[in-house]
Amino acid sequence: MTLTATLTVLSPVAPSDTSSTDEEALPSIAGRRVTLLGNGWPSWDHLRAAVADRLRAEHDPAEVSTRDVPLGSQAPAPLLDEIAADSDAVVLGLANCGSCAVATTQNAGQLARRGVPYVAVVTEQFVELASSLDPALTTVVLPAALEQLGSDQLDAIATDLPDRLVAALVAGRR
Repeated sequence: MTLTATLTVLSPVAPSDTSSTDEEALPSIAGRRVTLLGNGWPSWDHLRAAVADRLRAEHDPAEVSTRDVPLGSQAPAPLLDEIAADSDAVVLGLANCGSCAVATTQNAGQLARRGVPYVAVVTEQFVELASSLDPALTTVVLPAALEQLGSDQLDAIATDLPDRLVAALVAGRR
């Protein structure tokens, strides 16, 4: 007698509805309103402050603002509507855990559907998850151990991060 077993693997993560029309690439961020979205990771807060300063000093945006959502949470639709209305481009950070990777990917998809260019900041450990949720996700990848780094090490990462973010925003959604 032969027994046949079937194994079904279920993902606890709902697939993200990130299908959207491709937005136009930005020619630059000069004169543009850029929002840096945070989600409670202290390392991203540190990097975000440095990025904001460097963007203002080197890329001549009209405005750089910050907004926040709770850690691991998708932004509520009214907040995304406000961000879309007030922003020409958005930097989403930080996909540094499973729920944050899902929420960041969902936020990116919602912004793309609203026609807002974005780049998602994802750590090495969660880039595969985020990319599996949206293969067209525009990302900048950072080291996985950000929360274990001191401010000097984060400052070193922040040195080229603004240029990488701008390059991703200018390249547009792939």
